Amino acid sequence: LLYKAAIEGLLEKGKRRHLEARIVPKETEEEIVKMLNGICREIAPRYNDQYDFIFHFIKKRDERKDHPYRHFELREQIKKQSYAIYKFRCNQDNWKDGNSLVGKVVGLDAANSEIFCRPEVYAQAFRFLRGHKMENDKDVDSYPDDLNVTYHIGEDFMDIADGLRAVEEALLFLNLKNGDRLGHALVLGTDVRSYYARRYFSICASKQVLLDNLVWLHHKCIRLIGYTQLCGWLEIMFLKYFTEIYRNHEDEGGNIIESFFAEESEDDLSDDLHDYYLSWLLRGHSPLIGKDLAKENYEKVTGIDKQWLLAGINHHEWAEVALRNERARNLFDAYHSKKYAKKGDVGDTITIPYDYIEEWIQLLEKIQEQLLEKVESRHIAIECNPSSNYKIGEIDRYDEHPIVKFFNYGLSTPYPRHDISVSINTDDQGVFSTSLEREYSLMALALERNQTQEYKNSPRAIVDWLDRVRQMSLEQRFKH
Repeated sequence: LLYKAAIEGLLEKGKRRHLEARIVPKETEEEIVKMLNGICREIAPRYNDQYDFIFHFIKKRDERKDHPYRHFELREQIKKQSYAIYKFRCNQDNWKDGNSLVGKVVGLDAANSEIFCRPEVYAQAFRFLRGHKMENDKDVDSYPDDLNVTYHIGEDFMDIADGLRAVEEALLFLNLKNGDRLGHALVLGTDVRSYYARRYFSICASKQVLLDNLVWLHHKCIRLIGYTQLCGWLEIMFLKYFTEIYRNHEDEGGNIIESFFAEESEDDLSDDLHDYYLSWLLRGHSPLIGKDLAKENYEKVTGIDKQWLLAGINHHEWAEVALRNERARNLFDAYHSKKYAKKGDVGDTITIPYDYIEEWIQLLEKIQEQLLEKVESRHIAIECNPSSNYKIGEIDRYDEHPIVKFFNYGLSTPYPRHDISVSINTDDQGVFSTSLEREYSLMALALERNQTQEYKNSPRAIVDWLDRVRQMSLEQRFKH
């Protein structure tokens, strides 16, 4: 009854409806087959072409303990699930006819604890699964399609800079491409000035997150604006947090003066800002990349294990350059080491100095535009959820939803022109007490009622815009 209510309850409203049901993958092929068969048996055959499945990975907070690298337990679980999916897809018994189980699984998804689980955790698994070679000894005419990816990002973040960095991590580390989707991505359209003004231009986060954001922003400032006074402040703050996390000269019970005269240890890390930025680029690799690529280990690996190992390498050109930098590799290892994790997890607050506020806002707005252009040029879609985002996000009215910034073809708006493929969704119908029809209606009413003298849209223009959104949502389906 649960499966029938969840799937048939939506599909019975119309033949043109299609559902991509999210299910958490099991850790063995046998369990996956049993789960999918159990669901499909309960759904009336007439709906067979109207629903598919997406394997849904659950983001979780890192339980560090004494593990050798970040998110050790979750990464091990993801590996087991990925191996199970791989074997499930390679077994021809699961895709021997037109209505095969493998054909019903069309994509991968990751959602939940966004702040405490970054895209780097899923990078190896998603690269491993989405384009792996289908191994089968039998002579067959066709193979199941590659898996597309939806990654939920940019909805929950420490601050806008942190959210934007997470979006770029998803693009870089997961190698998102044409046909993939971002879930929510609110940070790409959040009003920067209003966001920081509400927080009195103060940012609360862990020292590790603050350090990472400062380095990333420095790099972006150089590339998008040039060297400014803000860069000088970012450099000072970088050295502050780098010293607090990665300089261990100060012995327990000692003081900072004594630490100046301490001898350098053998594992002293580079405090060069460029080296640190390169180490951030390495985070899309497996934490074990050095060990895995060692000749004595690599030559012993075969079959599925070798494919997993090779998927641990992020072949983005910048990441490959970073991998050749020894200082960056040492910083990458330090990032994963439990030796520094405790200091990095300590919370702190920084306030943007008044003299740099305008430069800060300008930089963040330029980064937003740069990432929007990347998303648009790669033909990556964005799933928008008006009611969900209104209730838990940074918008005060529905017409302020970033969807109008992502896609504004045919509308009169004060925003730069973008034609990003978007869709309107319910997120969770039960939690937010809504429906797809209601979400469309809310956007239509908001756009019609909240208009300024300078930017007006007729009811016909709004309806046409909504209809284009509807058409794009159909195009975003992972299976056609």
